[in-house]
Amino acid sequence: MWEIALLIIATAFLLGVVFLIPTLLQIRDAAKEAEFTLRETRQLLVKIQEISGRVEEGVEEGRRAIKKVDRVISVLDESFGKYSSNLVKPLTSVLEFVPLIMGATRIYRKFFKKSK
Repeated sequence: MWEIALLIIATAFLLGVVFLIPTLLQIRDAAKEAEFTLRETRQLLVKIQEISGRVEEGVEEGRRAIKKVDRVISVLDESFGKYSSNLVKPLTSVLEFVPLIMGATRIYRKFFKKSK
């Protein structure tokens, strides 16, 4: 009787091992794939960190360029403010005479057209 029980136990153990082997092989393959993925992820992370550093350098360089442009604009604005009174006032004075000159031209044309 105990032989039958031992045979049943041995058969069950053998069937368990037979079904367990493919599962263990799949787990091993999955572990290899995970290891490969982890290695690639680490390499990509290093590249991303390098790119991030370059982007930060570019942003900082852009900030410096914007500050320089801002200084140039400020200098130009100050310069234009100093010279605008010297340039704009005479120009406005000349432009005030344009309508008068146009009116005089119309009157002159009318006068000469009637004379002919």
